[in-house]
Formats: sequence, structure tokens, C-alpha cells
Amino acid sequence: MKSRINGRLARATYATAAAVVAVGLIGGTSSADAQTLAGLQTAARTTHHHGNGWTTPPATFTDPTLSTSGSTDVTSAAAADTATQTADTTSAAADTTSTASTAAAATTDASTTGGAMPVGNLPGWNQTLAQDFTTNVSAGSFPGPYASSFMSYNGFTDTSGIGVYDQNIISANDGVLNLALHTNSLGVPLGAAPIPLVNGQWGGQTYGRFSVRMRSDALSGYGAAFLLWSDANNWNDGEIDFPEGNLDGTAWAHNHVIGNPTDDNLDADTGVDFTGWHTYTIDWTPTLLSYEVDGTVVAQTTSNIPSKPLHWVMQVGTNGSRPASSTAGNVQIDWATVYSYNP
Repeated sequence: MKSRINGRLARATYATAAAVVAVGLIGGTSSADAQTLAGLQTAARTTHHHGNGWTTPPATFTDPTLSTSGSTDVTSAAAADTATQTADTTSAAADTTSTASTAAAATTDASTTGGAMPVGNLPGWNQTLAQDFTTNVSAGSFPGPYASSFMSYNGFTDTSGIGVYDQNIISANDGVLNLALHTNSLGVPLGAAPIPLVNGQWGGQTYGRFSVRMRSDALSGYGAAFLLWSDANNWNDGEIDFPEGNLDGTAWAHNHVIGNPTDDNLDADTGVDFTGWHTYTIDWTPTLLSYEVDGTVVAQTTSNIPSKPLHWVMQVGTNGSRPASSTAGNVQIDWATVYSYNP
């Protein structure tokens, strides 16, 4: 297994799922989905940063680098997260106004890059989501008209523990969903994590095809981890990451070992720079896990294939190092599609 950035680094940030839902830290969640999240997420949320990607392991995960003295009380941390979000919201209007104009100025016209969104079923796949963001949404209003197809993390620390997921930085303009990464007026780096829904619902899918056309500015200190994560919040069920990497680097593909997820079954550097428009696809079947860039297979594995429900999270946040306060730019998503497996 190749090490990613500074190797495997673990931190603990704790929050109860009930507190997360109660204070609205999962944005765009219906009451039914909130109950599902509260029931499925573990009481203690231990986040784990493995180099350039972020996941949420089960409560039973214990990292040897974490001592008892370094642990954090669940209630206190949840309150701290809430306080951070409340304080951040106070300055959100000014921050989102400036970042929205920055995003508009930086937006590359995705329509000129090729790669039109596929619409309709494919052989072996039934399309369950096709979203190309044709309705504009101002920063601070997401998910808005996209509430039936997207939700997002909102208001708790990212997995490296340095930044915060803030859906106020998400906007849509001219057919592009934009995540305006920057450090806010409180000195907190802001990331975002949109979550595509399956037929309007959170989770509930085993096997599938997941495609996203996206690009990013080269932003030192920030990274992306578009991942499939366990509905039951059990890391042992598996984790599939693609694309994953530093935003000023290249996109990697990863698959974790079932039952021993601190190890990877597959690590592949695609050599594809995040700054260009590309379509990234995960094909997940019972017998084959395949990764594609612009329709070309770049990695495959036939072992350690997850067989339990996973859901897609488009995580973007700090990568383990604090970005310079002047670092600001955009992750842009042209479209996203999801298919169910129909052999």
C-alpha cells in the first residue's frame, strides 16, 4: 500500500448523530431522512484522515495514535461544533457575497469542455439520478431547488480537524455547481460535502455506477475524496474512493480491504490533474470494481468488493495541513449521475 501525503493520520472529533441532526448540521435533510441518519450514524463520530481523503469510521475504530488523554467529550465537542457553525453563520453573508463573486469570475464554461451528461439507462444499469445544475442557486441557499436530489454536510469539522464543512459556500450558476473554498473571517478554512440522493432518499444502494464531471483550482492545503461510504457507518463494510487527492495534485483511485479497512486493496495514481475538466466513474458490481476517467478504465479489482449498502459523498476539505489564509478557489461540478445495477 502506498502512503498518501504524510501517511495515515488519525484525529478524533466527536459529535452525537442526534446532536448533528438536531442543530441542522446535515443540510437539506427531511425529517424522515434525519431519523434515518440518527438511527444509522453511531453515537460517537470518529473521523479518520488517511492522507488525502476523509471518511467516517465506526465508533469501534480505535487508532493507536490516539491516547485517552487526547479524547474529547461527546457533548462538549458537539457544542463546540455548533458554536463554530453559529459564529461562522454570523459572518456568512459577507463571506458568501465575496466568494460568490470570486466563483463567478473563476468559473470555466463546462459546456465548452465536452462530456455531456448521459441521460437514460445504460446496458446493465438503470439511471436513478441525473443532475446538471441548470437552476441557479446563490451561495447560502443550497440545496434549495436541489433538495430532492442533494443534501450536504454542514457545520462540523472536516476529517482532518482543521476546517469546517459549510454548505453556505455551495452555489450553482450557468449549469455548474460551485464549492468556493476559502478561509473565513474567523480564520477557519471552509470546505463542503454534497451528498447525492438515490431516488430522493439517503442511502439504500448496493452496487451501482457513479459518475461526476468536475474540475478544481490548484489549492494547496485542500483535497477531495469522492467516496462510497457505509450506510451503517461501519468502516469494515468497505470504502471506495474516486477521485481522491490533493487539489494541487493528481486524482487517485482507492479501495479498502473488507474487514481490515486501514489497509488498501487498490491504490492507483491516474496521473490526471484536478485542474482540468474530467469525468470520473466508479462501476461497482458483485464481481468487479472499475474506475474510469473520461470513459477509459484506469484501475480495476476483483477482490474486496463491498456487498453492503454504500452512499456517495463528495467530500472536499483541508488535507491535513492548514491552507494559507489567502488560498481561495473553486471546485466545480458540471454534472453527476447515479445508476443502479441491473444485470
